[in-house]
Amino acid sequence: MFRFFLLLFSVLLPETLMAQRGAYIANALLTPLHDQKGQLQVRAGWGGGYELDVSCSLTNHIALFSAAKLDWSARNHTTILGSTYVQSNNNHVLQGGIGYFKQFDRRYLNRVEVYTGAGTSSVDNSWYYTRFSDSKEFTRARYWTAFSQINLGKRGRSSDLVFGMRLAYSHYQDFAYYDNHPNVRYIRYRYEQVRVITLEPAVSYGYRWKGFKAAVQGGVALPLATSEANLVAIHTTDAGSIVRSTKEAPSLGTLLGQISLQYRFDLNKKDKLSSEAK
Repeated sequence: MFRFFLLLFSVLLPETLMAQRGAYIANALLTPLHDQKGQLQVRAGWGGGYELDVSCSLTNHIALFSAAKLDWSARNHTTILGSTYVQSNNNHVLQGGIGYFKQFDRRYLNRVEVYTGAGTSSVDNSWYYTRFSDSKEFTRARYWTAFSQINLGKRGRSSDLVFGMRLAYSHYQDFAYYDNHPNVRYIRYRYEQVRVITLEPAVSYGYRWKGFKAAVQGGVALPLATSEANLVAIHTTDAGSIVRSTKEAPSLGTLLGQISLQYRFDLNKKDKLSSEAK
């Protein structure tokens, strides 16, 4: 009986005691800075996982892009209060879309790009405080995202500076979490109807050498609006299940950043060489 009331008390505790970490994944912003047709750019980078982006300019103003991100890692983190925790991830993101680009004869900003696209993300992670390694929390989520992005860039003789802004709308199909601590492992939490709009500004700087470019990017995903979702807590006992539903808006902001190496192929150059050979 005491155990039953202990577990019942646990399910009635504020859900903020179990904070979801890494339930939203933000890719690095796409910043190819195309300036003519026939350019194929491949970017491989690392930042919260390994990312591969490909963009191709079909005309002098239109480009297609795709992006994939995989995060199979375990990393140590430190909270603001100084506590250390370990997070293990098995996440992935797939995106694609179309964009418009144009160059200007301006001193400070001479490139503009606008992209729009969509994608899907899968979150499968766990984390625990190093001081309490016997208690580990697991998060499972799947969601799709539609987004638009604008870049304002300055292309110099050997370097690129880009200010980007992405507005994303994400809808979660699944979002659940639980803790394996003996006192609460019989409780499962599930969010229903989670939707979030995020504003994601970032700054990127890159140095070019021939067809290569080494770049670094940093930014943040700020949740502008998050739906008040149903948070369902299911407490399983020998006598059956106790279900409790409350309203809550989950916290889904995150940092974004990347270091990358890029290479640009000039497909027009190959066509010209073929024509000259004939």
